[in-house]
Amino acid sequence: MERFTARSSRWRVLLLAGGALLFVVGGLWIAGVLGEAPTSRRYSADMREVIGWVSVLFFGAVFIALLKQLFDDNTLLTIDARGIRSAQWSDDTIPWSEIVNVSTWSYKGSTSIILHLRNPSSYPGRGLRGWLSGANRALTGGDVAIAMVSSDKSVEETLDAIDFFRPRSAIQATA
Repeated sequence: MERFTARSSRWRVLLLAGGALLFVVGGLWIAGVLGEAPTSRRYSADMREVIGWVSVLFFGAVFIALLKQLFDDNTLLTIDARGIRSAQWSDDTIPWSEIVNVSTWSYKGSTSIILHLRNPSSYPGRGLRGWLSGANRALTGGDVAIAMVSSDKSVEETLDAIDFFRPRSAIQATA
């Protein structure tokens, strides 16, 4: 194998975009835009409105990002002898010498591949992923989360490619 690449899976992106759109509609309903808002003993009407608008903004941004991904035919992930390049994280390839460990993190049936970097500040994320990197570190314990949910490759295939290309010296150094 010369290189492992993962691209967007159109049907998976469409499913995710549909889910994000449902959350936008739900947020509009909770905010009271689509008629009478639901009631709650737990939250005041003002708090429900805030929750609704936060949902609209967040899932609206997710929906727009997914639409962009739907029409973008570029490679999402490349793994080769040089290292790993996650286009959703940055344009840079993270060399194997900077990857201290590779682990997985799962939540409710969804698994992400987590890269632990020697010097995370040398490979900052961009956009929403970069902005949320601190929360990602707190949640997963790693520096770069790679989710394969919208790609044409599975987590298992990706981990196999990492095992194939990762230099043995890097594996022994982290053991």
